[in-house]
Amino acid sequence: MPKTFTVGQVLSASDVNNELNPWTAPHLIAAAHAQTLNATISASRYVDVAITFPAGRFTANPLVFATLLGSAGDVSATVRGWSTSTTAGMIRAAIPATGTTTVVVQVLAIQMTQTSATS
Repeated sequence: MPKTFTVGQVLSASDVNNELNPWTAPHLIAAAHAQTLNATISASRYVDVAITFPAGRFTANPLVFATLLGSAGDVSATVRGWSTSTTAGMIRAAIPATGTTTVVVQVLAIQMTQTSATS
């Protein structure tokens, strides 16, 4: 259970080290990365786009979430993401189109603990 602090309270070194440290506090995300990218989908109906995470940000392969910011009026577009390492991942955007369509994808990658993407 996270510790409750009061306004004006002086925090001890232990409070800061244990309750506010993302590597040790179970209620905080250990690492995160967010980005927005464009995915151009041709007649193949889907595209895989590589994602690069900042070096040193993650110590385990993060969970990757992706969502469409806009889908060119096509409500049946889908997108998903996954990580392939601590510095790279992929998103796949799919839209049932016959021509070329560009969609904006928002990506969020998180690692919950120092050693695992999940807690």
